Amino acid sequence: MPDIYLFSVCRWLEDQELSLADCPAVLRHSQDIAARQPVKDALEEEGLAGDCDQSR
Repeated sequence: MPDIYLFSVCRWLEDQELSLADCPAVLRHSQDIAARQPVKDALEEEGLAGDCDQSR
């Protein structure tokens, strides 16, 4: 459960135009979660796919 909660918080940071560049481990974790097919499927189903940039 903590993994997806942290992923959600990282996505919210994108809405605030905050960068995870100073936290490379957190950024990498978020990117790893975003790359999981079930996460991609869930975001697509909810209409949330592609609305954030996990590279920052």
